[in-house]
Amino acid sequence: MFIIDFHACCAALARVLDAARTSSTRPPGVPSAEQHATNLNYLYGTRLSLAKALNDAESAVASKEAELKRLMEELRLLEESDPAAEHELDGTP
Repeated sequence: MFIIDFHACCAALARVLDAARTSSTRPPGVPSAEQHATNLNYLYGTRLSLAKALNDAESAVASKEAELKRLMEELRLLEESDPAAEHELDGTP
């Protein structure tokens, strides 16, 4: 009786050990800790590059908006001016 109970207990412990071994093994699709750290570093660098590019693009847009505003004001002033009125016309060609 004791040997049968001992054998059943060992079999149960072997199943628990096998289940623990299986659950602690990294699945094939999951990267290793080193690969994960490498990926995180790469993504962090990419994020910084993208943030810099976005900042540069926003600065360029702000600069172009300021230039457009200046040119629109210059156009308005030119449209409102009357060059003929600014000069004396003597009627000769």
